[in-house]
Amino acid sequence: MSWKKANVGSKRWDFGMDLPQGGPPNIRLKPEDLRNCPRDGKGTLEDPMVIWAAHLTDKQRRELQVPEFDDEEDLYRAIDANTDIAKTAAIRSGCTIVWIICPVHTNKYVYDRNGDRVPTKWDNSGKPVEYLLAGADPHLTVRLGTSEDLCLLHGYVNVVVDERGFPTGFMSSFQRNQSGNLTDGDDRTMELFEWTIKGDLMKERLQRENAEYELFKLRTVGKETNWEIEDDLSDDDYDYKSDEYESLIDDQMDKIHDYGEETTGHSAEFEEYIVSKWSPYRRDSHPISI
Repeated sequence: MSWKKANVGSKRWDFGMDLPQGGPPNIRLKPEDLRNCPRDGKGTLEDPMVIWAAHLTDKQRRELQVPEFDDEEDLYRAIDANTDIAKTAAIRSGCTIVWIICPVHTNKYVYDRNGDRVPTKWDNSGKPVEYLLAGADPHLTVRLGTSEDLCLLHGYVNVVVDERGFPTGFMSSFQRNQSGNLTDGDDRTMELFEWTIKGDLMKERLQRENAEYELFKLRTVGKETNWEIEDDLSDDDYDYKSDEYESLIDDQMDKIHDYGEETTGHSAEFEEYIVSKWSPYRRDSHPISI
């Protein structure tokens, strides 16, 4: 089933486009917790650094349907598989840092036009305690950047999983269309968007709305004749043709870079630390925004 979500202002980013300006990654963790997040990779284009920032509460884990792995061997496999997927996403997008906000899961929170999760239940003080969820293809939630202080992209990496929930590869556009779990008809394997801080997002939206209003005044008050209106049509049938406007919304064709074989090995120290001392699949973690 395809479903709609409000446009929160994030611009779609496709392979072949220039990387945006970006901003701070705004990972919702205490600074010391963020510094202690497990890392793997050198932080280069050939070997991007993967930062496991997926501190999930039990409630978030249940809501997002994150698979549970208790056996140590399964933990190694799940962590390695998610790390490989995230690292490949960074290589293909030309980034050197990738934050795993949530490992593979099959639900998404629904956001409003301001970029806030849509609440469905509140406590007695009026604080939201439950949020609207929608089914989704198996995917990782990631942020991508070029340093630990600069995030450029964010979004979802859709994957194929086996019967136990381990990611085994990337989900193609054809497979996504067959599954029907599309947001706004977006069937990309990697649903990536430009990273924009909420304050800048609001400013950008106001600027866009003001520009649209000025264009409207120009076309109406200025009495230009680029309108096509027939007397027997309803308001919804007005056909406004503007070369300037259409040029702003032309879609770019996807251009996927071929980087060859990606590095998939992980250090023994990283695997030992993340499995024995910290794991996104273990309980008693911290809440994050996904």
